[in-house]
Amino acid sequence: MREYLEEDFVEEVTDRTGYPGRIWYLPHHAVIREDKTTTKCRIVFDGSAQYGGVTLNQHLDVGPALQNDLVKVLLRFRRFRIGLQADISKMFLQIGLNEQDRDVCRFLWRSRDVQEAPRIYRFKRLCFGLSCSPFLAMCVIRHHVKKYQHQFPEAVNEVLENMYVDDLLFSADEEESASEKVAQLRKMMKLGGFLLTKWASNHNEVLADVPFEGVTDESSNPMLKALGITWNAETDELSYTIPSNVDPNTLDTKRQLISTTSKIYDPLGYLSPYIIRAKILFQRLWQQGVDWDEKLPDNVHQEWKKWKLELMDIPEIRIRRCLIPFMRKEIRRLELHAFGDASKLAYGAAVYLVAIDKDGKRTVNLVLAKAKVAPLKQVTLPRLELMAAFTAAKLIAFTKNNIGIRVDELNCWSDSEITLCWIKNSTQKLKPFIQNRVEVIRQLTSPVLWRHCPTKNNPADLLSRGSTVKQMASQPLWWHGPPWLMEDKDCNFESKDYPSINLEIDEYHPSSVTVLVNVEEDIKLNPERFDDFEKLIRVIAYCRRFLANCRHPESNRRLGPLTLVELQIAENYWIRKAQRECFANEIQQLLNGKRITSDSQLIHLDPFLDENGLVRINGRLQNSTLPEMTKHPLILPDKHPLTRAIIRR
Repeated sequence: MREYLEEDFVEEVTDRTGYPGRIWYLPHHAVIREDKTTTKCRIVFDGSAQYGGVTLNQHLDVGPALQNDLVKVLLRFRRFRIGLQADISKMFLQIGLNEQDRDVCRFLWRSRDVQEAPRIYRFKRLCFGLSCSPFLAMCVIRHHVKKYQHQFPEAVNEVLENMYVDDLLFSADEEESASEKVAQLRKMMKLGGFLLTKWASNHNEVLADVPFEGVTDESSNPMLKALGITWNAETDELSYTIPSNVDPNTLDTKRQLISTTSKIYDPLGYLSPYIIRAKILFQRLWQQGVDWDEKLPDNVHQEWKKWKLELMDIPEIRIRRCLIPFMRKEIRRLELHAFGDASKLAYGAAVYLVAIDKDGKRTVNLVLAKAKVAPLKQVTLPRLELMAAFTAAKLIAFTKNNIGIRVDELNCWSDSEITLCWIKNSTQKLKPFIQNRVEVIRQLTSPVLWRHCPTKNNPADLLSRGSTVKQMASQPLWWHGPPWLMEDKDCNFESKDYPSINLEIDEYHPSSVTVLVNVEEDIKLNPERFDDFEKLIRVIAYCRRFLANCRHPESNRRLGPLTLVELQIAENYWIRKAQRECFANEIQQLLNGKRITSDSQLIHLDPFLDENGLVRINGRLQNSTLPEMTKHPLILPDKHPLTRAIIRR
């Protein structure tokens, strides 16, 4: 409290009247954290405490969540060789409160002299414990840094993208750029009255210009906390700690089971093969109708006891923080591979990053994983495999969009041929459960990305069946994926297409199919300028190849004659462009899963969108064995220049 007064964070209240209806006294208590390196004792004020049936937080606007997603920050923290972290010292207390708002942050404080009456103080700064404080703090931080976008562009980007509340985590690939970012960040934040402290890095030389008191002392204990995950800055490894207050010999209840399991902090899912075993036990207790504080049945208790004993093995797991161990300028190619698998008990997915340098050297590391128990309502195994693929699609899309570096190739793998058939054949009439998930999968990932892999090479198998900690810790398949990811060749285990056949008769149901249309860059060419349709197609194909080659290093560019695939893609581009110009309303209705209106000229053709986003006729020949182009002809707008060019063809 003496520090609060000296720093002018609080002031004594002399006028007890205040603003009518805007006075509130906050209860408070001390929170002691021995694991903290600096502030081991902190005063916490409770804005949720009730008086007269109401709380202060009930009358405060929480505001939108401005803080970054924690998993996104951790993903970007793992990218490059040099990891850095810092936090803003007393961030909330650097932000002032308006005069008219201070009386709702009053509190009583008694000095050490117990004979003296308690004094009334109020906050002049933003207070811990109020529901609006995180929003206000992040709003002020973002407003401050955006003023310096031109002066400190790299520092602004790090704060906006890689700060979680008052913790800043980021990575860099070169010492010089890391040192420059540190200098920019310290200067920029200081201009707003914010002091970045507790700096730490696995390359201490990048912190050479930071004052000694602003750097975390790693000599006594190199184990740091990076958004809750233990980070050894000396070895640059991530690890886990044993949850506190867990007695392996206790005869647990269902309440204690879920409490112990929830104490394991694993935001990136690396312990999922181990944790899923406890979740399966918890689900079994629900099925057996066991009460919260009832003694566990013997069959569950024995498995639970084994699981608890394995908690002592968790610290043995060491994960290399850096995903890309070479400099950014040496990267030739980055690939993401997602694997999904399911069993009757659980399903899950895992994503791996393959980094290839200019010399062809490869590194493969687990990036993100997630496992879930199978629904209580019995579901067929093919549907569970589809749910695993659904999870894999969401994880790989999330990783690609948030890892903060260009990814050149995506691949999705499943060992279920039925699931692959559902994903790859958009014209099947599926039941809503399957159709809805297939549609989302196809929106997040292209069907051509999905491939088959043997079960023995599928790391997601550990997520669906569970694993002990020791088995998981020593399992290369889990941490680095199947061995063929390290090989410089196309690993395709499937030797056949997946036709539209009734793999599960009961899974089919007539319904309209909506497929995501990939909106491509509009290339400004007039088809009326070309008498030869073939020439028009070749021009657009070469334009697309040029754009693709500009995005890749010289060693990875495509040369030589145009391929049939390139020509087909170019032709589809022009047809899709013509259809959008003339059938825009109809296409939008189909995308939204609606039937086209009765006043449309296409109403009698029963149109649908195929997997390439082209409008086709859905006629009586759909169940025939004729080729797809014959069963479902394309719909071309009359009087369009492209249609005339095709006729001249």
